[in-house]
Amino acid sequence: MEAPSRSGALITAGLALDQGREVMAVPGNPLFPHTAGSNRLIREGAEPVTCAGDVAAALGWARRRPQEDGRERRILDFLSRPRHAGEIAEALDIPASELLPCLLEMEFRKLLERRAGDYYKKMSAT
Repeated sequence: MEAPSRSGALITAGLALDQGREVMAVPGNPLFPHTAGSNRLIREGAEPVTCAGDVAAALGWARRRPQEDGRERRILDFLSRPRHAGEIAEALDIPASELLPCLLEMEFRKLLERRAGDYYKKMSAT
């Protein structure tokens, strides 16, 4: 979260910290009032977030190369052109409940990008 010194998000995050829950905050320039609350939360124990990888690490997602995961390699091979999530699930026989989290993780790792209408495109660097 990112918040000024007084906001509903800050109150909620403070309660979560009091309960021992994990809280993440985006650090901001100390000269800007709209980041004072999130900077205070970091001082109080919130985990700083500077990129999507920080969130992935907090969720316990291991960073793997796509070659090390057969499912990811199959998805990337199938994305010779932008394809709808439903088309990917059907063609590769992967249940949507398993495919969508995998696509999200691959998006965080910049292996593919999501486009409007749940279409996915392979990033050129893979």
